[in-house]
Amino acid sequence: IGDTGMRLIYIAELSIVIASIAYLLYSAFIRFRRSKGDTEALKETGLYEALCLNGLLFLFQFAYIMFCTANGWVNDTVEFDSIEEGMFSLMNASVYEEFLCRICMLGLPIGIISLILGKKDVPAYRYLLGGFGFRKWMLAFVLLSATFFAAGHLSGWGAWKFLPTFLFGLITAYLFIKYGLYATVSIHFLTDFMLSESWMTG
Repeated sequence: IGDTGMRLIYIAELSIVIASIAYLLYSAFIRFRRSKGDTEALKETGLYEALCLNGLLFLFQFAYIMFCTANGWVNDTVEFDSIEEGMFSLMNASVYEEFLCRICMLGLPIGIISLILGKKDVPAYRYLLGGFGFRKWMLAFVLLSATFFAAGHLSGWGAWKFLPTFLFGLITAYLFIKYGLYATVSIHFLTDFMLSESWMTG
């Protein structure tokens, strides 16, 4: 699509990420303000849950990667020709992986089944943007989307990467169903860019 097309894609993805993070913060602020400063009210926000769940995942990943490294299983093969390429790739992943795995593999099929079953308790657009609420029958789609998300990382990272990305896929599926796409794009972006320090600095 050429240089101009790539710049336009980058600007569009950057706008989506900024809007997602802004809404994540805004929704938490509104909840906090409506509760008249009660910090307990923040526990039911996408910001709080995303940060807590991701913090727990980081603790697990720390121990897991140390174990895999000690056994010689980690083969960090992801390399970028430049910092700019790496930053674009991570920005791109925050948006297109969430589009594929959360909207196309989770929201869309759940929305289609809900329409077939005649369920009208949730507006149709909610299935694409998330925040429609969990039902037990949706678990198969949650597991499927997390599995595809994890499998998509095997070629670049190796088999050791499957478990942590599968768990991340479960977390983002939960956040998508409970809060919406803004929460998953935000946490995906923040996770990738926190990890980018390692390859930027060596």
